[in-house]
Amino acid sequence: GSGCAELKKYLGFDDVLAAVAEGEIDYGVLPVENSTAGDVLEVSDLIVRYNLYIVGEHTLRIRHNLLGLPDAEISDITQVYSHIQALNQCRQYLKKHPGIEDIPYANTALAAEYVAKKGDIHLASIGSIRCSELYNLKVLASDIQTVKNNFTRFIIIAKHMELSASCNKISIAFSTAHSSGSLHSVLSHFAYNGLNLVKIQSRPRLDEPWEYLFFVDIEGNLEDANVLIALGRVRSQSSFFKLLGNYIHHEQ
Repeated sequence: GSGCAELKKYLGFDDVLAAVAEGEIDYGVLPVENSTAGDVLEVSDLIVRYNLYIVGEHTLRIRHNLLGLPDAEISDITQVYSHIQALNQCRQYLKKHPGIEDIPYANTALAAEYVAKKGDIHLASIGSIRCSELYNLKVLASDIQTVKNNFTRFIIIAKHMELSASCNKISIAFSTAHSSGSLHSVLSHFAYNGLNLVKIQSRPRLDEPWEYLFFVDIEGNLEDANVLIALGRVRSQSSFFKLLGNYIHHEQ
């Protein structure tokens, strides 16, 4: 519709999902994958725990900057705060400055806010130009990410699925029996039904030692007969199965 959505910020990923589950907000936006640092594993675990759905995705180019107080110089900085993913994405820059200790923080915006509030010229954060504007910080170094073409994929979470004929990507999570060839057998249903497997990721199950949870993205729509057949077969061979969503794939 018209008009802007009200934006709310939360301390952690868990808080965002809890707010969606409790109806405090309509949608939550969370990072799931970065082209440099890989998957944001905590988000994958949380999606399974909450009874919510992925209703969209968006891929953004991420540019990281070293932000300090207005009168600070790079030579003043002894500590830098940011989200662990941002720190990892700037690892090469940080290695060139061994005198700067990197400290993980809840997220990039809160790290910038912390540096601004502390008022100490020895502290810096890693974040966007927007963060520098919001908290009146100076850009001490720009584009410090290791890979210049640095992209992050975000997912949009809601309480209910939002299905349409244009939805072309499906995300599921499942566990298989801990036996030889069981994963291969499950995945073969996608190939047999002519479905393209976009991504597979495994995580240890928190509730079952030595069992794994597999996160799979495939191309397709829940209205398609071959999709329904494949998912039905996967479900029947899984000790755990959850449909995470059917949404429109976003090209960067």
